[in-house]
Amino acid sequence: MGEDGRLTSTTDETKADPYAWKNVLSLPLVGNTKDISNQINLTSSGKSITVVGDTTASSAESNFYNGSHYFDGTGDYLALAADSDFTFGTGDFTIEAWIYSTNPSNYKNFWEGNTTGSLTALRVQIKNSGVIEYVIGSNVRSTGSVIPANKWMHVALTRESGTVRVFINGNLEQSVTDTTNLTSNQLHIGKTHDNYYYVGYIQDHRTYKGVAKMKANQVREIFKRDFRKTEANNGKVFFPPRSYN
Repeated sequence: MGEDGRLTSTTDETKADPYAWKNVLSLPLVGNTKDISNQINLTSSGKSITVVGDTTASSAESNFYNGSHYFDGTGDYLALAADSDFTFGTGDFTIEAWIYSTNPSNYKNFWEGNTTGSLTALRVQIKNSGVIEYVIGSNVRSTGSVIPANKWMHVALTRESGTVRVFINGNLEQSVTDTTNLTSNQLHIGKTHDNYYYVGYIQDHRTYKGVAKMKANQVREIFKRDFRKTEANNGKVFFPPRSYN
């Protein structure tokens, strides 16, 4: 309360999202598959999402918020209606998610913009060797770190002024130049266009258009903040063998 008796408030910048207005998809995936990006950016409508297969809410494995969504690898995925918010063009973007793969191999996908196999789009998945593979248009690249089974991992992919960066649990894994014009307006979560399916749990899947939300130090802070929430909820998080310095 202020000195004049009026209620006052302050914003904790470590918790607030300074890029909230750029958020175009936000799926907590706790209890349901509702997109709450409209509650974050305060200007849009929530995206239409179709649950395919028997993708289900689960409390068996929870990073935080006591829930996630489980994909069993047999026809399970989320299909989003076509939307220009997923057409990144040559601009900046951020994709991030917490994943808990029970079988980290054989193209376990958690972002597929190339839903027909003929679109100039983005794809992010676990490759058959267990590393993160990301496809931007026709450019296929992989990170070095192997995703372990049965551990919560935070994965983020950003593009800023033509520089693409991949972060795993707050560590900068790779940085490359790529200005591919991404024209697709499609999105599937959990399925590639050639029918490879994700197996495991996903939570807090977010997309931002027009901004590389995370710099190296910001990703580390977000990861450490989310780890504190995970720790409070007795979650399991795997730390890659690197320091935060």
